[in-house]
Amino acid sequence: MRKPSSLHSFPVGADILDADEARDEVDEEIHRNEDVSIKVTQSPGFLCHIEASAAFRMPAHTLYRQVITHPENSKIFRHMDRCSFRRVLHDDGHGRRTVKVAHEASWRFLWLKGTFTTKLDVEEDDNALTMDFRLDPSGGGIMKRFHGRWTIRPHPKDPQHASLSTLDQDLALGVYMPPPLYRILKRICCNQTKRIFEDVQKEAENINKGKPTLCPWEEVRDKQFGQDEDEAGAAAVQPAAAESRLVAAAEEAGAEETEPGTEAASLALGSLDLKQS
Repeated sequence: MRKPSSLHSFPVGADILDADEARDEVDEEIHRNEDVSIKVTQSPGFLCHIEASAAFRMPAHTLYRQVITHPENSKIFRHMDRCSFRRVLHDDGHGRRTVKVAHEASWRFLWLKGTFTTKLDVEEDDNALTMDFRLDPSGGGIMKRFHGRWTIRPHPKDPQHASLSTLDQDLALGVYMPPPLYRILKRICCNQTKRIFEDVQKEAENINKGKPTLCPWEEVRDKQFGQDEDEAGAAAVQPAAAESRLVAAAEEAGAEETEPGTEAASLALGSLDLKQS
């Protein structure tokens, strides 16, 4: 692969593709300019593989923390309406975390439109500046398969002030698409990836101007919010259980009541532990 002549990413040029790739126009979609390089290929099973790279005028650690892994980065990316759920499942105290998130996004096709939720299991490594993501087994909306990795590196020409980012990603829809729509799917993937890098570039400019969209990463790195389906189910059961315990305690207190009203109430309330974690 060519060495970049500036702080822009190096494109995937036709001269570095092998002969088979150059001839197989049906199975790939390529976008290239001085700012970003994107290549989308399709393999059997309706699987799209995305390889993308770009350079940004921003230190690598800042890009990684303030954009890629920031818990509130749905405010930056146009393809996400919001992050509805986030839980830090594990933190080893040395920069490695396991996080579970749910993102809500909108879709539109012809006159149809709607929203879908994608649940992801995420592995963050602050030392390696990598973020691995994979579709959570509990479901992924319209997607059957979705996983990939962000990798951030200091730019070799200006490691203190610039960075190189790469995104490798595989996805497959959970719905059947007839062959004529193969290329449309690749084009959509390519355009969506282009928009993601455009959003990163815009936020890099905001940060360099001293006007970041988001608060400092350090303030929200452990932020947790929302409920997943299991938690929501448990929360729905808990009030009913508490009510049953209250009725039972009140009946028991009423059987031994010496002073009507006050004694029964104090015994009933005292027998309950209504604290929630």
